[in-house]
Amino acid sequence: MPVLKNAQHEKFAHEHAKGKTADEAYQLAGFQPNRGNASVLKQKESTSNRVTEILKQAEENDRKANERVIEKLAIPKERVAAELAKIAFLDIREAVRWGRSPVDTESENANPNGLGIYPVELVPSDQISGGRY
Repeated sequence: MPVLKNAQHEKFAHEHAKGKTADEAYQLAGFQPNRGNASVLKQKESTSNRVTEILKQAEENDRKANERVIEKLAIPKERVAAELAKIAFLDIREAVRWGRSPVDTESENANPNGLGIYPVELVPSDQISGGRY
């Protein structure tokens, strides 16, 4: 559907498509506030069809923009699979070091079930081999 011949009706359609209420869109299109007239214009077939068309075009524009972004940031599937394999097959002992003796087992902060709390240290990422596959 082409642009509406009446510029105010076209402006109304755009504002309504942006999410404005019929009353708000009516006033933003340059009309004097009139709830009844706003409702009538909203229900008019040509206006309603134009709002639908504007929404579809916006959706299509968003889809195309998303496709362009995806193309720019695209990572080959093989690389994604290789990175996932590194994570899946990583030996946890390469990423975490557990302390050899319990910490703080005698104070009020001790674990109430009597089990010792062993310190855990994360290994710096540059010291992790990345798994074996």
